[in-house]
Amino acid sequence: MKISSIIDHKDDDVITISAHANLKAAANVMHDRRIAALVVLKDHKVVGVISERDIVVALAQHGQSAGIILLKDMLGRQLVSITSADTIKRAMSLMTYGHVRHLRPIAELNCCLRFVR
Repeated sequence: MKISSIIDHKDDDVITISAHANLKAAANVMHDRRIAALVVLKDHKVVGVISERDIVVALAQHGQSAGIILLKDMLGRQLVSITSADTIKRAMSLMTYGHVRHLRPIAELNCCLRFVR
């Protein structure tokens, strides 16, 4: 089975936030939209993903001051990408061995289709 079979059943909306926004703004968007992760953009390009888990880790490390941390300062790891033609088995392998929770499916034009988690 291909990743395209998953993408075909997902919503079209990919909720994004600027890399210059702070952690509190990201938490507010996630809360308001009832989602667990946001795509982070810089100059209209995907530079990462911020998740609820990232927020919890920041709070544990920095306490209440975590809310003012800019997202661009939190993005450390390279975003793992796949194509819609990749198999689900390949995606699972990338997630398991790369220790990532979100994969970015990309098209030939390097745009974000939807996230797979």
